[in-house]
Amino acid sequence: MNLEEALVKTAVVTGANGFVGSHLCELLKQEGYQVRCIIRSSSNTKWLDHQDLDLHRVGLTDVDAVASVLQGADYLFHLAGTTKSIDEKGFFDGNVETTRIVLEAALKAELKNIVVSSSLAASAPAKNLEPVTEETPSQPFSIYGRSKVAQEQLCKSYDDRLPVTIVRPPIIYGPRDTEVLLFFKMVNSSWVTQVGKAQKYLSAVYISDLVRGLKEAAESEKAVGETFFIGSEEHYSWRQFSEAIAFKLNKKVRYITIPLFVLKIVAFLSEMLDRLRNRPATLNREKAKEMAQEAWICSPAKAGKFFNYRQETSLEEGISSTIDWYKKENWL
Repeated sequence: MNLEEALVKTAVVTGANGFVGSHLCELLKQEGYQVRCIIRSSSNTKWLDHQDLDLHRVGLTDVDAVASVLQGADYLFHLAGTTKSIDEKGFFDGNVETTRIVLEAALKAELKNIVVSSSLAASAPAKNLEPVTEETPSQPFSIYGRSKVAQEQLCKSYDDRLPVTIVRPPIIYGPRDTEVLLFFKMVNSSWVTQVGKAQKYLSAVYISDLVRGLKEAAESEKAVGETFFIGSEEHYSWRQFSEAIAFKLNKKVRYITIPLFVLKIVAFLSEMLDRLRNRPATLNREKAKEMAQEAWICSPAKAGKFFNYRQETSLEEGISSTIDWYKKENWL
């Protein structure tokens, strides 16, 4: 190995074929990293095929298989996880058990840092529009949120043996995303529903800001053992978010106010129907409870202090580039 090869850093990314993972791989390659991807044998690699990546279809079920991929790597980004499931076991298997396997495998390697992706859902809704911080006690409103709390607790139990950094993103949007796409489509229809008359607020992060924050967290020695929110430095009302989308789409939006009790009824029926179909519910009673909260907003100030994270993409810029991509791909 020559000096140039020795200076090249190697990163391993789980969930690399997903929305966040594929963008992170692109950034790491641009920054000169060698990138290894841990994916399932059945994973769709559409967003990876144009990149020069080392794909390992070993999944996250075998410690030794994962450990073999980690040998000689500098950083590990554990992004794989479960956001939808038909039952509690699915959430805990996908978010906690897979993380246990990854951490056990990491014990067999010599990594500089392991960045684990958690979620704002592991924290709590904001009160009086005061953004939550990393010191805010956890108050998850869903099984997904509780599984993320359990994932974080598991990571903390390895603090004496492994360098682990936890990152909690809020809502993530940008090219390739299919979740917030549903809201873009709603605005494109010119009709937007809102729960109750009071405004609801959110933190959001554009994908390029998030993956840059993940990389900065990994490379910061100060970040080891810490938890960070990586999101927007300002928070938005859902109406502000929808108006920014409508402006780009040149649409006039009409708002339909849904009383909370109606949302709960719809959520219950949706949950029962999806259960009969044996598929994860997009809208259920827990999601309705989350939607009823005044604000899911967080402060990225700690990330700014530890590794100089800054929001570089404005809401208008992020929405504009996202819509341009959706239209190019005929998603919108």
